[in-house]
Amino acid sequence: MSIVPCDVCVCEFSMDRDPWAKFRRPNSEHPAQSEETRTHQHPGVAGARRPNAMPSPSPAPPPVLPISEHEDEIVAAVDANPVVVVIGETGSGKSTQLSQILHRRGYTRRGAIAVTQPRRVAAVSVSRRVAQELGVPLGDEVGYAIRFEDRTSERTCIKYLTDGILLRESLSNPELKQYSVIILDEAHERSLNTDILLGLMKRLIKDRASDLKVLITSATLDGLKVSKFFSGCPVLNIPGTLFPVEKFYSTDRPTNYIESSLRTAIDIHAKEPPGDVLIFMTGKDDIDKMVSKLEERIRNLEEGSCIDALVLPLHGSLPPELQATPPNCRRFIVATNVAETSLTVDGVVFVIDCGYVKQRQYNPSSGMYSLDVVQISRVQADQRAGRAGRTRPGKCYRLYPISIYQNEFLEATVPEIQRSSLAGSVLYLKSLNLPDINILKFDFLDPPSRKIKLQILYSYSFNHSCGPVRGMKLSKDVRNQLCQIIQKIAKGSTDVDARKSRKNDPDYRKLRRALCVGYGNQLAERMLHHNGYHTVGYRTQLVQVHPSSVLEGDEYGKFPMYVIYHELISTTRPYMRNVCAVEQAWVQPILKKLDKLDINRLSGGSSAPGDSELLGDNKQVNSSKNDVGVKQSEVDSKIQAARERYLARKGKK
Repeated sequence: MSIVPCDVCVCEFSMDRDPWAKFRRPNSEHPAQSEETRTHQHPGVAGARRPNAMPSPSPAPPPVLPISEHEDEIVAAVDANPVVVVIGETGSGKSTQLSQILHRRGYTRRGAIAVTQPRRVAAVSVSRRVAQELGVPLGDEVGYAIRFEDRTSERTCIKYLTDGILLRESLSNPELKQYSVIILDEAHERSLNTDILLGLMKRLIKDRASDLKVLITSATLDGLKVSKFFSGCPVLNIPGTLFPVEKFYSTDRPTNYIESSLRTAIDIHAKEPPGDVLIFMTGKDDIDKMVSKLEERIRNLEEGSCIDALVLPLHGSLPPELQATPPNCRRFIVATNVAETSLTVDGVVFVIDCGYVKQRQYNPSSGMYSLDVVQISRVQADQRAGRAGRTRPGKCYRLYPISIYQNEFLEATVPEIQRSSLAGSVLYLKSLNLPDINILKFDFLDPPSRKIKLQILYSYSFNHSCGPVRGMKLSKDVRNQLCQIIQKIAKGSTDVDARKSRKNDPDYRKLRRALCVGYGNQLAERMLHHNGYHTVGYRTQLVQVHPSSVLEGDEYGKFPMYVIYHELISTTRPYMRNVCAVEQAWVQPILKKLDKLDINRLSGGSSAPGDSELLGDNKQVNSSKNDVGVKQSEVDSKIQAARERYLARKGKK
């Protein structure tokens, strides 16, 4: 066993033997500090050997957290600078206390304080905690806004919201004048929305330097990099409360991380003293499997051999109300990476880290998304281990060798902007009612390549030959029209067979034609002899209609020759999701727009020399356009010629 700095023990262990017998437990426990955010598991989740459920008491106001000792320093920095970066270690209290500090110091007199969170469950949980600490009803002085739910009022002065909601608010109020302070919390997660907000904040502080304060907070963010991005803004470092965490590494990488996590959890339950266990899985499917198997294993343990257990899932789509640990019972919380930083689970002493996370990846060459299980970064691994040292010394069991941690894990997670499509971001920026905004020169913390931005602008030329996007200006009118349409539909037939009569409906045909114009950059053409498709445009990809589609074939089972799709996704094979049949006559005029593109007008600024070369796909676009007009007889002749060549080679053999 080797000892590393910071009183952290590191040892390799084998899953087939007692992995922690060599370690001596601490003889004494340090007093527990309250956490930034307390979360309690949903009471409706079934567990193994569930004791009588006990009501969760209302949390008392927390003791003084480390960030409170730096209140004067924080306020002085905010008073003197439009932007302040706060690097707060785990347990410092930055998520719950910063907004309260600024509220006490009078910053809510000129406007509300907005605190963004990358996840909905975190926004709800933190807002409830702050409301309890201030002793006010949720939705009054303290509230939250997430998708499909708004718990705020005219009296709300501290508002927790997701970064996506703040972006939507900026569309109607680009300068966000309703806020005097904007806090971008958990910025180290580097979501696409957070990166856009960082660029937007950099622009807003120039326009509202006198009455807008921006704070960027994180536990692991590169403060110097952000400070340089905001022209040398100050960086404050707030210490946290962390107890020593022993880290155990497996001797090799297990082939099945679910089974390995399961065996480790059972060993902890049978041999370790009381303390909750946090198990990191990649997604909801893995969590469901783990919860089911763990409950079964615990039920099969010999009666009286260990304390009772409560097995509980935790992921972004679950309600944030959680259940406290009943007496003489151990909780097993099976969670996604939402428990790394966004949420703090009270009472965790043991952490099991599978070493993987599920990420959505975008392939720009194919224009397709995929949901991949990838290795975590070293920053994520350290955050996961830190969950075990919040209230007392803990242990972290890493299901991978130390060599993988040191040599294969990336230092930090790849920002989402570098693994996502920029289509939505470009549309958002073009919809902003801000003067002189140039998409190609918009400030990103980690700018995507100019070529990718040009390609997105090129594809959006289908929507309008001159580039302006006017849809958001008409959103209220569209909403009223949709309400009228829904009311008419509600009065009509609800029979599923009624959709067959829509094929010849003039309005239905007009709707499909409108969709064809809007989704002209997402068009696919069917193969001649089967129902496979290839996409049309500057990217060509062989795809199929998703099995869940209700698209109908003709009397021979053939799908329409042309369809538009909402998105491409790769699972077992490349699929198109949410497709709609369109006619060839509608396709030709749309593709002709490619000949009249003006990147200068699309980007909102002057196009630099060589922009057309950067695209590098004009020939392919023109080729794709010509392919649409190829006569079927020419295609048949090529197929016949290929068939004859094959038969000739076979005859020689």
